[in-house]
Amino acid sequence: MQLPDYVRRVVEERAEAVGFPALQRAAAAMSQAYRGGQAIRAARLSDTERVAAYLATRMPATYAAAHAVLREVRARLGAAPVASVLDLGAGTGAASLAAREWFPEARITMWERDPALAAAAREWLPEAAQIAGDLTRTEDLPPHDLVIAAYVLGELPSFAAAALWRAARVALAVIEPGTPAGFALLRQRVRDPLLGSGARMLAPCPHESECPLRDPDWCHFAARVERSGIHRRLKGAELNYEDEKFSYVALARQPPALADARIIRRPAHNEEGPGCLSRRAPCGMGRSVEGRLKSRGRRERSCGAIMLSMLDREQAWNILCEFTKSEGLRKHALAVETCVTAYARKLAEDEGKWSVTALLHDFDWEIHPQLPDHPVKGEAILAERGVDQEIRRAILSHATHTGVPRVTPLEKTLFACDELAGFITAISYVKPHRSVFEVDVPSVKKKMKDKAFARSVNRQEIVQGAEELGVPLEEHIGFCVKAMQEKAEELGLKGEM
Repeated sequence: MQLPDYVRRVVEERAEAVGFPALQRAAAAMSQAYRGGQAIRAARLSDTERVAAYLATRMPATYAAAHAVLREVRARLGAAPVASVLDLGAGTGAASLAAREWFPEARITMWERDPALAAAAREWLPEAAQIAGDLTRTEDLPPHDLVIAAYVLGELPSFAAAALWRAARVALAVIEPGTPAGFALLRQRVRDPLLGSGARMLAPCPHESECPLRDPDWCHFAARVERSGIHRRLKGAELNYEDEKFSYVALARQPPALADARIIRRPAHNEEGPGCLSRRAPCGMGRSVEGRLKSRGRRERSCGAIMLSMLDREQAWNILCEFTKSEGLRKHALAVETCVTAYARKLAEDEGKWSVTALLHDFDWEIHPQLPDHPVKGEAILAERGVDQEIRRAILSHATHTGVPRVTPLEKTLFACDELAGFITAISYVKPHRSVFEVDVPSVKKKMKDKAFARSVNRQEIVQGAEELGVPLEEHIGFCVKAMQEKAEELGLKGEM
């Protein structure tokens, strides 16, 4: 996960304007202020240095955490409309940027008392309304459909949670650091009292009863953040990524679709083989139960993961083969998977989830060959099999006739790769050596103009897919060709070369 390109460019420009020595001093001073539980203004820096350091070191992580939380909120709310968003303690607008992606039609209001941070936020969110106020002295907030409070709860007085909830017409999302202290703050100040006053659990809990976690366990998640070059230098890090650990709770006015059972404790490691997994059943029914995991599965399942999301690639392949007997359709699924997972790696997304989605996107084509039925009836089958809602929605969205808008990176990538992967395969078959290594960008663009070739491939959707993905068509074609060349033997496209 990384900030949008246009934001990253501004962040880099501000960092260069300050200079690395000053930026490094500012980042160190900010880090010390954070560790002391102080606001970044306590770091005694100039506004230029302070904002540049915050943008380079903290904003990407805040954006990644908010993006992950709001993705879950959007999924759990289903079709419930969200016309307005209030971002409290908005800072440089990281959570508002994430809200813009998941709720693109919503009117955004950013509440931030620090004028320097607010000014930075206006650079990428000029259309958003801004309020300059002190949240510590405000009990009445302007009502909005969705209220977000990211990394500010510890700075607010005890009455804050009730004030946040009064302002939320549809839902409230509160995010804190993924530490025992952050989780305890959420549970004591938000989750327990608001559920007790009639709020409904939206996420991440699969139930509304007493939280089963006890010390030393705590509920937290991780969002992978792609580090920029300046970020790595400031932290003296070698890896080009870091994991932002966060805790959160989201509550709704109306009963939502609760999350499925989640892992609440890491499997115990031992040398004798399988480890133990603790999970919590939906609706709080029963006690936490222990399950056995194979060693391989133990590494792949992290705390907070939804149990029904454990569908792995092998299981997805088995479902595909159960309903799809045609070797050609299976190869098409593999080709789309190749392109989609290549993008997942590039974007630092969940490669496993994207792989499963791509493999299953056309799994029901043989049994539902008519567009009104495919993939709508197939989605119902996947729901019965326990496939995650995010995957099912992406599959629905890749078929334009379903009317499901493409919002998430997964949805846009699946649509962009579907027709193109099939087209590249078709071109490979007519090359002299029937090899994908004979395919390049010019040959693809030339064949796109040949209406008699591969007539079933929708050229307009190839163009539209690249546009929705925000990638130039030539770059998108080249990326997918390269990805398929790397998997040529598995796709049966190595040819006779």
